[in-house]
Amino acid sequence: MRVRFWACLIMTAALLCGTMSVALASQGFSADIVSAHGNQTMQGKIYVAGEKMRFETAGMATITRMDRKVVWLLMPSEKMYMEQQFRPENVVPSSETLSGEVERTLLGTETVNGMVADKYRITVQTDGKRHSFLQWLAKDSLLPVKTAAEDGSWWQEYRNVKAGEPDPSLFDLPEGYKKFSMGL
Repeated sequence: MRVRFWACLIMTAALLCGTMSVALASQGFSADIVSAHGNQTMQGKIYVAGEKMRFETAGMATITRMDRKVVWLLMPSEKMYMEQQFRPENVVPSSETLSGEVERTLLGTETVNGMVADKYRITVQTDGKRHSFLQWLAKDSLLPVKTAAEDGSWWQEYRNVKAGEPDPSLFDLPEGYKKFSMGL
């Protein structure tokens, strides 16, 4: 159970760094997420409405409530959840510079899953080292519809993007769930 918890937490942190398209988040949207690293592929679903986000994958769900400054990690098979303080520094709107970003180069325009997107090479500096990756931002919403390593070793993309406010109950704790504590 702890391995699934940490895997979900890490994925959620990665998603928050590129998900909050200001324009699309304000009207709400949902999408399928497909990620690959090497020969492993992971699929999930994301729902966003203003300052609320829900990410679901492999028997886990994470609800981020920026309005309440809380993140809930749901474990549906156990009907349990963990609660963490929301950290605003983990959210970077796609229209702003990423943390550590030193360069952003427009490489052209491509269509990704039916969405016209500007393709960028983004270089960030962390711990004194520079790393570059590719990101495709939808022209109509600034949603990062695809992010990938330059060498193709990993990628993540949104598919079946649907604009519109998701069901508000998706952003609340389900009834009957008990709070879980790791005793730290």
